Amino acid sequence: MRILILHPDISPDAPPDDQDTLQQAAAVEASLKRRGHEAVCGVFVPDEAEMEALVARENPDVVFNLVESLWGRCLYSPLAPSILTSLGVPYTGAEPAAMTACGDKVLTKRMLDAARLPTPAWSEAPHWRGIDEGGGL
Repeated sequence: MRILILHPDISPDAPPDDQDTLQQAAAVEASLKRRGHEAVCGVFVPDEAEMEALVARENPDVVFNLVESLWGRCLYSPLAPSILTSLGVPYTGAEPAAMTACGDKVLTKRMLDAARLPTPAWSEAPHWRGIDEGGGL
């Protein structure tokens, strides 16, 4: 199987947690190769035409998505699966809607509460109700 390991563009002066993504990509690549797969790392660019060209060039059976943030913000991480979905490329990880929902703490808490799943007490800006009562963040 041919696998494209996709990660964000990480600058040399990026914080250690961003640099860790490159180490993860290298570890995934090595592990896949040990198991007999063709694996190659590629940089995610938030441009559909550029990603289409990368996918055409690498011709992967699947993309291993390691894009957890863009421009230093997790808010934009759903762009990778959004573009991959648009291109019809199979990929690992969550779909864009799930990534967006889970990236919003308040929305996630509301969804868990609505499903009657246990979640610690929490509060929400701007009123921060519940903090004085011992609940909340």
